[in-house]
Amino acid sequence: MQQIPAPPAVVVYVTAPEPKMAASSPLPTLSLPSL
Repeated sequence: MQQIPAPPAVVVYVTAPEPKMAASSPLPTLSLPSL
């Protein structure tokens, strides 16, 4: 199975221990738009 390359924002959100770190990513709307 090939891993689909995810945008930096998604990667940061997944690897970030806190959602606040994902908000500081280049694409905050991609990580959690419903937040």
